[in-house]
Amino acid sequence: MTTGRPVLTISGLNVDYGTGPGAVHALRDIDLTLHRGEVLGLAGESGSGKSTLAYAVTRLLSPPGVITGGDVLYQPPQDGAAPVDLLALTPQELRAFRWQELSIVFQGAMNSLNPVHTVHSQLTDVLRAHRPDMKSPERTARAEELLTLVGISRDRLGAFPHQLSGGMR
Repeated sequence: MTTGRPVLTISGLNVDYGTGPGAVHALRDIDLTLHRGEVLGLAGESGSGKSTLAYAVTRLLSPPGVITGGDVLYQPPQDGAAPVDLLALTPQELRAFRWQELSIVFQGAMNSLNPVHTVHSQLTDVLRAHRPDMKSPERTARAEELLTLVGISRDRLGAFPHQLSGGMR
């Protein structure tokens, strides 16, 4: 069911592991359109290319993975905004884009928080890195807002990861 305008369009995406005659063709001619407001789930056997697709789209594919063809276009939510060609972004543009528009939640997300730092420390550290002009009270307010957005009480900012449920982590 289509619920809005396209937000992500993948056309003819190809990914190989390695180069030359020994390359493994992991993804071939992948076409996919994700519409705004739509939820997409990828299912498949281990080794079928789900993670390779996610890493390729976000340009987090590690060597020897190579995108050998295709297009990945992101359509910003603003009316009339030009699509962004994710495969053409410079490293600096890609870093800013990932921070503002795109992210990936890894399978081991439950273990991604550092056990010796509070939730507050970890959330505000990310804000400090990506928004250095933001003052400490603003970072705390944003961290509280982020917790609220996902249904977690603001008082959990002082918690350590082991004090949160798996779903909260």
